[in-house]
Amino acid sequence: MKNEEGEVFEDYPWVIFMLKDELYGISAKYVITMIGMPKIVAAPNQPEWIRGLITLRGSVIPLIDTRKRLMLPSYKEEIDDIVDTMHKREQDHKNWLNELSKSVEEKREFKLTTNPNLCAFGKWYDAYAAQNPSVERFLKKFDAPHKAVHNIAIHVREAVNNHNIEQANELINSTRHGELTYMIELFNGFRSLIADLVNNEISLVIEAHGKKVALSVDSIVSVEKLKEGSITKMPSNQESENKMAGLIGTMKGSGKFVILLDTNELLDTEVVFDTEAVLEVA
Repeated sequence: MKNEEGEVFEDYPWVIFMLKDELYGISAKYVITMIGMPKIVAAPNQPEWIRGLITLRGSVIPLIDTRKRLMLPSYKEEIDDIVDTMHKREQDHKNWLNELSKSVEEKREFKLTTNPNLCAFGKWYDAYAAQNPSVERFLKKFDAPHKAVHNIAIHVREAVNNHNIEQANELINSTRHGELTYMIELFNGFRSLIADLVNNEISLVIEAHGKKVALSVDSIVSVEKLKEGSITKMPSNQESENKMAGLIGTMKGSGKFVILLDTNELLDTEVVFDTEAVLEVA
Protein backbone atom coordinates (compact mmCIF):
# COMPACT_ATOMS: atom_id res chain seq x y z
CA MET A 1 0.00 0.00 0.00
CA LYS A 2 1.22 3.52 -0.83
CA ASN A 3 0.69 6.92 0.73
CA GLU A 4 -0.36 10.09 -1.08
CA GLU A 5 3.25 10.74 -2.16
CA GLY A 6 3.40 7.33 -3.82
CA GLU A 7 5.75 5.89 -1.18
CA VAL A 8 5.28 2.30 -0.04
CA PHE A 9 4.29 2.20 3.65
CA GLU A 10 6.34 -0.95 4.26
CA ASP A 11 9.55 0.87 3.24
CA TYR A 12 9.69 2.67 6.60
CA PRO A 13 9.70 1.42 10.19
CA TRP A 14 6.95 2.64 12.50
CA VAL A 15 7.22 4.16 15.94
CA ILE A 16 4.68 2.14 17.93
CA PHE A 17 3.25 3.57 21.14
CA MET A 18 0.43 3.13 23.62
CA LEU A 19 -2.63 5.35 23.92
CA LYS A 20 -5.13 4.15 26.47
CA ASP A 21 -5.40 0.38 25.82
CA GLU A 22 -4.47 0.40 22.14
CA LEU A 23 -1.29 0.27 20.07
CA TYR A 24 -0.80 3.14 17.65
CA GLY A 25 1.90 3.84 15.11
CA ILE A 26 3.34 6.74 13.17
CA SER A 27 5.87 6.44 10.38
CA ALA A 28 9.44 6.82 11.69
CA LYS A 29 10.07 8.91 8.57
CA TYR A 30 8.45 11.86 10.36
CA VAL A 31 9.92 11.34 13.86
CA ILE A 32 12.70 13.66 15.00
CA THR A 33 13.11 12.48 18.59
CA MET A 34 11.37 10.98 21.62
CA ILE A 35 11.82 12.66 25.01
CA GLY A 36 10.31 12.69 28.48
CA MET A 37 7.57 15.27 28.80
CA PRO A 38 9.25 18.69 29.19
CA LYS A 39 7.79 21.82 30.78
CA ILE A 40 4.59 22.88 29.01
CA VAL A 41 3.65 26.54 28.50
CA ALA A 42 -0.09 27.17 28.13
CA ALA A 43 -1.30 28.23 24.68
CA PRO A 44 -4.53 30.27 24.91
CA ASN A 45 -7.22 30.38 22.24
CA GLN A 46 -6.32 27.00 20.77
CA PRO A 47 -8.38 23.81 20.30
CA GLU A 48 -8.63 21.66 23.43
CA TRP A 49 -6.30 19.09 21.89
CA ILE A 50 -3.45 21.62 21.94
CA ARG A 51 -1.89 21.23 25.40
CA GLY A 52 0.53 24.10 24.97
CA LEU A 53 4.07 24.77 23.82
CA ILE A 54 7.36 23.05 24.61
CA THR A 55 10.95 24.03 23.87
CA LEU A 56 13.28 21.64 22.07
CA ARG A 57 16.86 22.64 21.25
CA GLY A 58 15.92 26.29 21.19
CA SER A 59 12.82 25.78 19.05
CA VAL A 60 9.34 26.40 20.44
CA ILE A 61 6.83 23.85 19.13
CA PRO A 62 3.19 23.04 19.88
CA LEU A 63 2.29 19.95 21.90
CA ILE A 64 -0.73 17.97 20.73
CA ASP A 65 -2.63 15.90 23.26
CA THR A 66 -2.82 12.87 20.98
CA ARG A 67 -5.54 11.24 23.06
CA LYS A 68 -7.76 14.32 22.82
CA ARG A 69 -6.98 14.63 19.12
CA LEU A 70 -8.28 11.09 18.64
CA MET A 71 -11.34 11.84 20.80
CA LEU A 72 -10.11 9.75 23.74
CA PRO A 73 -10.02 10.84 27.38
CA SER A 74 -6.75 12.57 28.25
CA TYR A 75 -4.15 10.60 30.22
CA LYS A 76 -4.72 12.81 33.27
CA GLU A 77 -8.50 12.35 33.05
CA GLU A 78 -8.07 8.58 32.93
CA ILE A 79 -5.64 8.57 35.86
CA ASP A 80 -7.91 10.85 37.91
CA ASP A 81 -10.84 8.53 37.22
CA ILE A 82 -8.89 5.48 38.44
CA VAL A 83 -7.74 7.32 41.57
CA ASP A 84 -11.34 8.34 42.32
CA THR A 85 -12.53 4.77 41.74
CA MET A 86 -9.93 3.42 44.18
CA HIS A 87 -11.09 5.87 46.87
CA LYS A 88 -14.63 4.53 46.44
CA ARG A 89 -13.56 0.87 46.44
CA GLU A 90 -11.54 1.40 49.61
CA GLN A 91 -14.58 2.91 51.33
CA ASP A 92 -16.72 0.03 50.06
CA HIS A 93 -14.64 -2.45 52.03
CA LYS A 94 -14.65 -0.35 55.17
CA ASN A 95 -18.45 -0.18 54.87
CA TRP A 96 -18.62 -3.91 54.12
CA LEU A 97 -16.84 -4.88 57.33
CA ASN A 98 -18.85 -2.36 59.35
CA GLU A 99 -22.06 -3.89 58.00
CA LEU A 100 -20.81 -7.37 58.91
CA SER A 101 -20.16 -6.17 62.45
CA LYS A 102 -23.61 -4.56 62.70
CA SER A 103 -25.32 -7.70 61.41
CA VAL A 104 -23.77 -9.66 64.26
CA GLU A 105 -24.64 -6.99 66.83
CA GLU A 106 -28.22 -6.64 65.62
CA LYS A 107 -28.67 -10.42 65.09
CA ARG A 108 -29.72 -10.15 61.46
CA GLU A 109 -28.69 -11.68 58.17
CA PHE A 110 -25.61 -10.30 56.41
CA LYS A 111 -26.69 -9.67 52.82
CA LEU A 112 -23.56 -8.23 51.18
CA THR A 113 -21.55 -10.46 48.87
CA THR A 114 -19.02 -12.90 50.29
CA ASN A 115 -17.65 -13.55 46.79
CA PRO A 116 -14.59 -11.33 46.14
CA ASN A 117 -15.24 -11.47 42.40
CA LEU A 118 -18.71 -9.97 42.75
CA CYS A 119 -18.02 -6.82 44.74
CA ALA A 120 -17.40 -3.61 42.78
CA PHE A 121 -13.64 -3.80 43.30
CA GLY A 122 -13.55 -7.47 42.34
CA LYS A 123 -15.37 -6.80 39.08
CA TRP A 124 -13.01 -3.91 38.32
CA TYR A 125 -9.96 -5.99 39.28
CA ASP A 126 -10.96 -8.86 36.98
CA ALA A 127 -11.69 -6.54 34.05
CA TYR A 128 -8.77 -4.12 34.35
CA ALA A 129 -5.93 -4.83 31.91
CA ALA A 130 -2.78 -3.14 33.20
CA GLN A 131 -0.43 -2.09 30.40
CA ASN A 132 2.33 -1.06 32.80
CA PRO A 133 4.33 -3.99 34.31
CA SER A 134 4.78 -2.15 37.63
CA VAL A 135 1.02 -1.60 37.90
CA GLU A 136 0.35 -5.24 37.02
CA ARG A 137 2.75 -6.48 39.70
CA PHE A 138 1.31 -4.14 42.33
CA LEU A 139 -2.28 -5.18 41.61
CA LYS A 140 -1.44 -8.81 42.33
CA LYS A 141 -0.79 -7.82 45.95
CA PHE A 142 -4.54 -7.26 46.39
CA ASP A 143 -5.48 -10.83 45.60
CA ALA A 144 -4.83 -12.60 48.92
CA PRO A 145 -6.06 -9.93 51.40
CA HIS A 146 -9.12 -9.17 49.28
CA LYS A 147 -10.18 -12.81 49.23
CA ALA A 148 -9.44 -13.10 52.96
CA VAL A 149 -11.64 -10.10 53.83
CA HIS A 150 -14.65 -11.50 51.97
CA ASN A 151 -14.03 -15.03 53.24
CA ILE A 152 -14.23 -13.88 56.86
CA ALA A 153 -18.00 -13.42 56.50
CA ILE A 154 -18.39 -17.19 56.06
CA HIS A 155 -16.48 -17.91 59.28
CA VAL A 156 -18.40 -15.20 61.12
CA ARG A 157 -21.70 -16.76 60.03
CA GLU A 158 -20.52 -20.17 61.26
CA ALA A 159 -19.60 -18.67 64.64
CA VAL A 160 -22.99 -16.93 64.90
CA ASN A 161 -24.81 -20.14 63.97
CA ASN A 162 -22.93 -21.84 66.79
CA HIS A 163 -24.01 -19.02 69.14
CA ASN A 164 -20.40 -17.94 69.59
CA ILE A 165 -20.81 -14.17 69.25
CA GLU A 166 -17.50 -13.47 70.98
CA GLN A 167 -15.61 -15.50 68.37
CA ALA A 168 -17.50 -13.73 65.56
CA ASN A 169 -16.50 -10.32 66.91
CA GLU A 170 -12.89 -11.44 67.37
CA LEU A 171 -12.78 -12.55 63.74
CA ILE A 172 -14.13 -9.18 62.59
CA ASN A 173 -11.69 -7.18 64.73
CA SER A 174 -8.78 -9.32 63.62
CA THR A 175 -9.71 -8.72 59.98
CA ARG A 176 -10.18 -4.99 60.57
CA HIS A 177 -6.68 -4.62 62.01
CA GLY A 178 -5.12 -7.19 59.69
CA GLU A 179 -6.26 -7.84 56.12
CA LEU A 180 -8.41 -4.71 55.81
CA THR A 181 -5.64 -2.45 57.13
CA TYR A 182 -3.27 -4.04 54.63
CA MET A 183 -5.78 -3.46 51.82
CA ILE A 184 -6.09 0.21 52.80
CA GLU A 185 -2.29 0.50 52.58
CA LEU A 186 -2.43 -1.12 49.14
CA PHE A 187 -5.14 1.29 47.97
CA ASN A 188 -2.97 4.23 49.08
CA GLY A 189 0.08 2.78 47.36
CA PHE A 190 -1.83 2.02 44.17
CA ARG A 191 -3.24 5.55 43.97
CA SER A 192 0.27 6.98 44.33
CA LEU A 193 1.65 4.61 41.70
CA ILE A 194 -1.12 5.44 39.23
CA ALA A 195 -0.83 9.20 39.84
CA ASP A 196 2.91 9.04 39.11
CA LEU A 197 2.19 7.63 35.64
CA VAL A 198 1.12 11.11 34.51
CA ASN A 199 4.77 12.13 34.86
CA ASN A 200 5.90 9.27 32.61
CA GLU A 201 4.29 10.51 29.39
CA ILE A 202 6.53 10.72 26.34
CA SER A 203 6.73 13.61 23.89
CA LEU A 204 7.09 12.30 20.34
CA VAL A 205 8.46 15.12 18.21
CA ILE A 206 7.65 14.92 14.51
CA GLU A 207 8.06 17.04 11.42
CA ALA A 208 5.50 16.53 8.67
CA HIS A 209 3.93 18.61 5.92
CA GLY A 210 6.06 21.62 6.82
CA LYS A 211 5.09 21.52 10.51
CA LYS A 212 7.10 20.57 13.56
CA VAL A 213 4.94 19.40 16.47
CA ALA A 214 5.13 17.15 19.52
CA LEU A 215 2.63 14.39 20.26
CA SER A 216 1.98 13.24 23.83
CA VAL A 217 1.89 9.42 24.12
CA ASP A 218 1.49 7.13 27.13
CA SER A 219 4.63 5.09 26.39
CA ILE A 220 6.83 3.95 23.51
CA VAL A 221 6.60 0.25 22.66
CA SER A 222 9.05 -0.19 19.78
CA VAL A 223 10.39 1.08 16.49
CA GLU A 224 10.03 -1.59 13.83
CA LYS A 225 8.78 -2.49 10.40
CA LEU A 226 5.37 -4.10 10.36
CA LYS A 227 4.56 -7.49 8.89
CA GLU A 228 4.90 -7.31 5.12
CA GLY A 229 1.58 -6.89 3.38
CA SER A 230 -0.31 -6.43 6.66
CA ILE A 231 -1.10 -2.72 6.26
CA THR A 232 -4.67 -2.26 5.16
CA LYS A 233 -7.59 0.11 5.56
CA MET A 234 -9.59 0.06 8.74
CA PRO A 235 -13.07 -1.46 8.45
CA SER A 236 -15.35 1.15 6.90
CA ASN A 237 -17.50 1.64 10.01
CA GLN A 238 -14.40 2.43 12.12
CA GLU A 239 -12.66 4.50 9.45
CA SER A 240 -15.69 6.76 9.14
CA GLU A 241 -15.51 7.54 12.85
CA ASN A 242 -11.92 8.79 12.74
CA LYS A 243 -10.03 9.53 9.53
CA MET A 244 -6.84 10.17 11.51
CA ALA A 245 -6.65 6.43 12.16
CA GLY A 246 -7.56 5.10 8.74
CA LEU A 247 -5.06 2.24 8.49
CA ILE A 248 -4.16 -0.83 10.52
CA GLY A 249 -1.08 -3.07 10.47
CA THR A 250 0.34 -6.10 12.27
CA MET A 251 3.53 -6.37 14.34
CA LYS A 252 5.92 -9.05 13.09
CA GLY A 253 6.76 -10.71 16.37
CA SER A 254 3.64 -10.51 18.51
CA GLY A 255 1.09 -10.36 15.72
CA LYS A 256 -0.68 -7.55 17.55
CA PHE A 257 -2.68 -5.02 15.57
CA VAL A 258 -1.42 -1.44 15.36
CA ILE A 259 -3.64 1.52 14.45
CA LEU A 260 -1.65 3.70 12.05
CA LEU A 261 -2.04 7.46 12.19
CA ASP A 262 -2.32 9.66 9.13
CA THR A 263 -0.16 12.75 9.74
CA ASN A 264 -2.12 14.69 7.12
CA GLU A 265 -5.33 14.26 9.13
CA LEU A 266 -3.61 14.45 12.51
CA LEU A 267 -2.18 17.92 11.90
CA ASP A 268 -4.73 20.65 11.37
CA THR A 269 -3.25 23.17 8.94
CA GLU A 270 -5.88 25.73 9.94
CA VAL A 271 -4.48 26.05 13.47
CA VAL A 272 -2.02 28.96 13.82
CA PHE A 273 0.50 28.95 16.65
CA ASP A 274 1.61 32.41 17.77
CA THR A 275 4.56 31.11 19.79
CA GLU A 276 6.10 34.52 20.43
CA ALA A 277 2.89 35.88 21.93
CA VAL A 278 2.50 32.86 24.17
CA LEU A 279 6.07 33.08 25.38
CA GLU A 280 5.64 36.78 26.22
CA VAL A 281 2.65 35.91 28.42
CA ALA A 282 4.59 33.10 30.09
